[in-house]
Amino acid sequence: MHPARLFQSLIVRNLRASSRVPRARATTVLIVFERNGSRLTRPCARKSCAKSTVPRAEFFHWFNVFAPQNRRNDGPEYPRQEKGIDMFRLIYRQRRRLLFGGFFGTLGMMMMAVHLNGGMASYPFEEWIFVAAFIVVSLIVALVIMCTAALLILVLPNWRLLIELFTINIFAYATIRIAVPGVFDIPYLGAILPFALYMMLFSLIYGEFSDRFRLFVDHREIRRFKSPRTAEALWAELVPDAGSLEEHWDILLRDLEPEEDDPDSLQAKYTHGGSLFELQTMTFLEKQEPTHAKYHHFGEVDPKNRSLVEGTYEIQISPLADEDGCLVTLISHRNSMLLRTALMNWFDDELGDRTDHLRAQHFDRRDWSMTGRYRRKVLKFA
Repeated sequence: MHPARLFQSLIVRNLRASSRVPRARATTVLIVFERNGSRLTRPCARKSCAKSTVPRAEFFHWFNVFAPQNRRNDGPEYPRQEKGIDMFRLIYRQRRRLLFGGFFGTLGMMMMAVHLNGGMASYPFEEWIFVAAFIVVSLIVALVIMCTAALLILVLPNWRLLIELFTINIFAYATIRIAVPGVFDIPYLGAILPFALYMMLFSLIYGEFSDRFRLFVDHREIRRFKSPRTAEALWAELVPDAGSLEEHWDILLRDLEPEEDDPDSLQAKYTHGGSLFELQTMTFLEKQEPTHAKYHHFGEVDPKNRSLVEGTYEIQISPLADEDGCLVTLISHRNSMLLRTALMNWFDDELGDRTDHLRAQHFDRRDWSMTGRYRRKVLKFA
């Protein structure tokens, strides 16, 4: 058949669904390329095919696009929409990391610039025009660092820890260079020191070395968001219950079993991909359906990471009087959190990021949160 009248089509079907995605609901996508003279027209995608054989989550994982709907019974689906303010929510949640990186990166670079140009004595700081110029240059440097860091978060979010590590390394490098002149000019030693300094800072900030100091943090977070859903629907989604496991917001929660000797306690099983599971015991301290619940959770993990999954979690659901929907308040409290874990959660605004994940599902928006990104990643292997 002549290529000018040939429709080249690709039909993808019968992909195996993951364990959490029902096989009944599926979508077949027909991608058609039409040849117009000697030039191919723009590809078009149609989802109105009669047969339904491709599971949504599996198909959109392979083709890196998003479904236009987000139904809770269909499993974890993340809809496609135009980029807008939701993308900037991710930047807002990372504001502490950006400010930290901008401050210490700018401070280190300006210290290096002053030191390499003869020190403070060579600059006329008594003249206001020079002080103003110095401040303006510092602000420009900070803005460049923060914009670069924001771009890194959007493009390579899993590497976001480099922002604070790299900028604090610049500050430490400048401090050592000023305090101990010539130390980086020593043969061989000067080449090894920057790398050794980075590894040392990584071990102190995010490594297990700081665990030896037995430093714990009382970490408490409160975040609120509005949802268009009813209080009953939010209760089923946010409060763990063995009878409504499929309704729960966290797709990592694979199993809930009530304890025989304690009706207020549940044995929870979370998946983290492959054969890696996390076991938790949840004990309800307060429960008033459908407006308030508070429970204590304790995870059976390595003792050095025990504070990562131990604490109390509180959900408050308040119906709005002047409009449809509810105001949801989430309160997380961990009184013995490891320093490195608390620092990472603080930089990520972990609870606020979780509310962004929930808000994206409730308002049928694209999910930019780290919470949703991690769960989509685990879903590939779970």
